[in-house]
Amino acid sequence: MNQNPDLPPSPVVSPSTDDSVAAPSVGAQLIKGALLTYCAIMVIGLVMAICVGNTPQADRERPLFGNVFYVLFAEHEPIGCALQLVAATVLLALQQRGVALFTVWPAWVRRHGIALIAVLTLAVAAIGTFAVYQRFALSLDEYCADFQATIFTQGKIAAPIPAEWQQTARWLKPGFIVYDRDKQTWTGPYLPVYAAMRAVFLLADATWLLNPLLAALSIVAIAGAARRLWPESQAAPWLAAALLASSPQFLITAMSAYSMPAHLALNLVWLWLYARQDRLGMLLAPLIGLAATGLHQPNLHILFAFPFGVRLLWQRRWGWAAYYALSYVAVLLVWMAWWRWVRPSALTDTGKFMALPQSIQLLIQPMNFVLIFSWISLAAGVLALVSLRRWKELPPMVRDLAWGCLLTFVFHFGFNSTQGHGWGYRYFHATLGSFVLLAVAGWQPLCAAWGEKQARTFVVASVLITLLVLFPVRAIQTESVVRPFADADAALRSAKAGTILITPGAVWYGSDLLRNDPFLRNRPLRAFRYRLGPEQLDALRTAGPIADVTPEQLARFGLIPRKTHAPPKPDRPDTMPQ
Repeated sequence: MNQNPDLPPSPVVSPSTDDSVAAPSVGAQLIKGALLTYCAIMVIGLVMAICVGNTPQADRERPLFGNVFYVLFAEHEPIGCALQLVAATVLLALQQRGVALFTVWPAWVRRHGIALIAVLTLAVAAIGTFAVYQRFALSLDEYCADFQATIFTQGKIAAPIPAEWQQTARWLKPGFIVYDRDKQTWTGPYLPVYAAMRAVFLLADATWLLNPLLAALSIVAIAGAARRLWPESQAAPWLAAALLASSPQFLITAMSAYSMPAHLALNLVWLWLYARQDRLGMLLAPLIGLAATGLHQPNLHILFAFPFGVRLLWQRRWGWAAYYALSYVAVLLVWMAWWRWVRPSALTDTGKFMALPQSIQLLIQPMNFVLIFSWISLAAGVLALVSLRRWKELPPMVRDLAWGCLLTFVFHFGFNSTQGHGWGYRYFHATLGSFVLLAVAGWQPLCAAWGEKQARTFVVASVLITLLVLFPVRAIQTESVVRPFADADAALRSAKAGTILITPGAVWYGSDLLRNDPFLRNRPLRAFRYRLGPEQLDALRTAGPIADVTPEQLARFGLIPRKTHAPPKPDRPDTMPQ
């Protein structure tokens, strides 16, 4: 490994090859305990999903209920957790019977395997963007990124609202979009880097390619980081790439328009540079941190990187500690200045979501904990648990990665909301690579306990079961949620009307269908039906005939009508979109 002679020795430690790390009997008990713990998590998840499914929070037909987080957990996790339990049973049976497969790999696979995994990841995510995700920004978080990207392609930071629509802007504004009444502009609510990335691809009408490319970059970066963390291990880069690439959360989120694949990719590139422990890598990592902090929300990268800064202080590497402290103070000042300029209320608004942990978090965070394990391969979950049991023997950087995972998880105890839409635990996605590298650290104890051939069988069989069984199930579940909204959105786009009125609350998450171009160039426009008076209706008619979409009409696409919703007003238009 390249080391600058002016720097102290690297904290990177390769895994021990001494068989005394874990005597077979002790190691076997360790692995057995991790498997039992994993199965217990799945059983708890199964029970929680059934219980949550019987609460109003998971009832999509009741007004004011049916939060998508609870709905997806109740509907999807019983089969997800059950499949993981079946996988654990099958893999344990293979081990007890002494089955040893996959012992020889062709030379070309050993030479080009990481590149092959990255290319396959790109292909699967790109195909899934169309086949699973319908090339549709399902949630408002995803839509806001494209909204801001469209503004950036016009060389603007905020979109001016045309004069003729200013009196009706309140009803034309999509959810989450920040409306400045004084300046008569609107803009996206988040930091700009991810939207800027999408803007570049939007110019080529290729936004569908961005997240698959970021997923492929994540594979290359995690393999590079693993090679630096365990320079004497040939298996580490392979294992890291395979465990990440087989994660259904990783693959399906890469099909979406979320910023999370960018967070994961830049965090792993940052780690790849930092793990070099030479002058160039240490100097460049904060520059990646500048982009990573400004992707969407700053906490996702800061929580990942913070333990590494503490480690520099612990090791008394004062020069580098000062450099990183000053760099990140500058980074935060840059993005605070951006928010102050573009959206002065951003810090106050963000603070409204944070508070001391409330009782509801005692339900939400255990559910999120289950999602971390149920949306990844069995081998990754079990090996991560093994590593945690061997905490004192972990390389320092791996411990820092684990601390980043813990900080990210604990931070969201104070977040006064669920994640809403998401595949797996979305708020954890930026540290998914850290979780996988923690699992890689469990490879040596697994080999010591079971022997390398059976350990390889366990990992590869787990990856194959995940890719061939669990991932298709998760893809089907995701497609079943996305398609009704994508089909309804397509129908609204092609409706023969000047403006379409949408009644909030008439169908489950129907308000998310209010989507307009930032410059209101789209026809038909979409407006909220709520509290529209004759004056606003007359203003909307300047765009053409007004059509009113009904719950029954949206139900034809598979959307769920509410049992009761606001009654129509006397001035409700009679026409409907065709």
